[in-house]
Amino acid sequence: MDIVLYFIYGPDFKQKAALDQEDPIDGVDLTNIWTYGAIIIVILTSLAWVRNIAKFRFTFIFANILLLSMMTIISIYSIAKLSRDGLGSGLVPVNTSSMWSMVGFSIYTFEGIGILMPCMQACECPEKFNSIQIAAVATVTGTFVVYGTLAYLAYGNMEEQMVTQILPQGDIIVKVLVVLIIIILILSYPLTVNPANTIFEHYTVDKWFPRTPKEHISIRHHDVNYQLRKWTKNLSRFFICISAAYLGIELSNVLDKFLGLMGALFCAPLALMTPAICHLKIMAKTKNEKIEDLAIVFISLLAVVLCVVTTLEGEGGA
Repeated sequence: MDIVLYFIYGPDFKQKAALDQEDPIDGVDLTNIWTYGAIIIVILTSLAWVRNIAKFRFTFIFANILLLSMMTIISIYSIAKLSRDGLGSGLVPVNTSSMWSMVGFSIYTFEGIGILMPCMQACECPEKFNSIQIAAVATVTGTFVVYGTLAYLAYGNMEEQMVTQILPQGDIIVKVLVVLIIIILILSYPLTVNPANTIFEHYTVDKWFPRTPKEHISIRHHDVNYQLRKWTKNLSRFFICISAAYLGIELSNVLDKFLGLMGALFCAPLALMTPAICHLKIMAKTKNEKIEDLAIVFISLLAVVLCVVTTLEGEGGA
């Protein structure tokens, strides 16, 4: 969901929508965000139709390299602006009016916690996995803290939701940066959406059209059940993509608050509450372990309530 939401309204689409309306291309209204949405849906749906996601392993690594390049470029722009103009405007130590939305958005980053166990099982040295995980989380956290702090100090309390919108739009490097972001999101989409597709199809398509036995692989393309199964899966993947695209366009003006709300409602229980409850019921033996589990459950419940209430109150008063 997040990859589509960000892609629809992320890299400079608002500026693209400001193109001259008197110069249409073959009758296509380039000022309409839905035009870009349709293009994105076609591209991402085509990628989602690929069944073997192992083909995208190298693209995911490449996307991470591009992401690091993007963060480096933005950090350089931030340092240059700091040295030239000093601190940005509207800086505050704690933004009390919207800090809980930030907490919900931060929790949203735990959405990928479900892949930890599969990664540990596939690891060549599972006994070292905890150390690897701690090092990875510390590296990512430190990188994001430095990156976010630099951008905030340089540009202050910016009104734009995307940092690319505050950079000098005429610079060729900024234009390259926007292209990099688009490429990152395209390359990341097949792996990101795969869990959603797999879960949805397990409870729908797999029950409607049972999988064809392997011994009949040679006649699959002539089998009606196989064709129905294949195209029903394609249709479901198109449905997921277009649903996310619709939400991305309609919620574009409050995208940060929406993602913060989703993080509080869904990622907090997934990443914090559920593991703590499972550990409490299955593994916790000592009093300290039980207290730690209960504390995590309490903190996650508190975060859910505060994030949801403050986000909804903010939207109601806006």
